[in-house]
Amino acid sequence: MARNEEKQQGRLNRLWLQKERQEGRLKDVHERRPKLSSLNSASSVKKWIPSINNEIEYLLQQSQLTHYPERKIEEFQLRIEALQKEHKSFIAKLRSLDPSCKQKPWTLRAYTKRRADTRTSPSTALGFEAYQILNLREKVKDMEKVEPQEAAEFSAPLKQTGYLKSGLELKEEDESSRPAAHVLGRIQNYGSEKTLRWEPKTGQAFTSGGVVYRFQDGSLQVNETGFFQIYSRVEFIFRKCSPTTSFEHLVFKKQAKKPSPTTLMVARRVGFCHPPEQPLTIESYLGSAHHLEQGDRVFVNVSQPNILSHSHYGNFFGLYKI
Repeated sequence: MARNEEKQQGRLNRLWLQKERQEGRLKDVHERRPKLSSLNSASSVKKWIPSINNEIEYLLQQSQLTHYPERKIEEFQLRIEALQKEHKSFIAKLRSLDPSCKQKPWTLRAYTKRRADTRTSPSTALGFEAYQILNLREKVKDMEKVEPQEAAEFSAPLKQTGYLKSGLELKEEDESSRPAAHVLGRIQNYGSEKTLRWEPKTGQAFTSGGVVYRFQDGSLQVNETGFFQIYSRVEFIFRKCSPTTSFEHLVFKKQAKKPSPTTLMVARRVGFCHPPEQPLTIESYLGSAHHLEQGDRVFVNVSQPNILSHSHYGNFFGLYKI
């Protein structure tokens, strides 16, 4: 397609050149010019300088026509630069042979027609019309190639301001600043106390985004208000299970403005020993979303903390903002 377009543009350009020559506005400039080294007199050098000027003027005219492709325009520009250098060489040799010569090197300037032409010949008009028709055909073909796209279900405009961050930057920022914590079970003797203690830095445990683990009471304290997903898992090992064996697993919060704790989640089980009088390992998992305010502390209680398994990864507690 591109090659056919170049051929068509070439035909249109030859038509224009033929008309310009017939009406005397354009002369051929392809007369062979001898090498500068073979010219030994000022008159012989001066004789060929106008031919360089004419060739530059001719190429400048051609480079401003719309019929040529970009590749051809670049060729014209390179040829003009070479002719400028040749012209300077001729002027330099002319001055060396005739110091009184004051002729100046050719300088690049915008091309304008030497005389106004108000007439438009039928053949020239036909050439330009053919060129316009060709362009219109190409545009129609390009429009036919465009495939229709399905409309989005929601087409409301989206507002975007500021610097657009990459997915990796957003992910790293979310991981470092998002309020979250995951702590693992601590092995210790609880005595009569039921509130569990945790390891905030062992293995996969962590705290981030302003969430603080409080060693003095075993709570996770949040420093932002919002909705948080809270979860806890505990694992009990009953060495001698009976029909009356039971356990309780509780998650609650304490607030500065409320003296009494608020229960968030609770699990109670009884009568799960089948058969009785046998060792049994059983788990309990709690998880749900809750609204927490800045400064709230979240705790985990179990009814029998001293029979919890000694596996760090069997007992854990955490939360994250959603």
